[in-house]
Amino acid sequence: MGYTTKVSGQFTITPPLSWREIKDSPFASPRWDASDLVLRVEATAVDTEDGQLVRKSASALVMREISEYNCRNLMAQVQKAVDDFPGHEWSGRLDCEGEENADLWRVVIRDGKAVRVEPRIIWPDEQPEDVLLAAWKREAELLLDITRQARLIISDEPNAEKAVDELRELLNP
Repeated sequence: MGYTTKVSGQFTITPPLSWREIKDSPFASPRWDASDLVLRVEATAVDTEDGQLVRKSASALVMREISEYNCRNLMAQVQKAVDDFPGHEWSGRLDCEGEENADLWRVVIRDGKAVRVEPRIIWPDEQPEDVLLAAWKREAELLLDITRQARLIISDEPNAEKAVDELRELLNP
């Protein structure tokens, strides 16, 4: 036994993968050692002239039922699934929770890449309201300065050239 991670969630695949795309995929294999992730395969009965046929497709990638998952290569498996099925849109996420209290993270897909996202913990008592209010006031003052400088530029004041330079300084500290 080693360190285990609980994984929940799913990636929705649009449009769903066809049987032709998934039939030989390790993500559709019934073998438990083929992949930790599996495609959720749906079967739909379709009436044809020759009788009823079953059409299979996959609309999601989910975690296989594993009682003690040690999460060695989850990111690589998500990336392989994305790479194996180009031309499809992936949405959703996998939420991962390890045995330690602060071991929380997610797997998302951004621009065709599997990305590990870790949360930022902010304690309410470390961000007193007056600190947040001061930060908001600084941003508001900056916006007011930018607005004033923009008005000078638009009104074609004799100081417009100077206003443009000051505006540049405000925007590029």
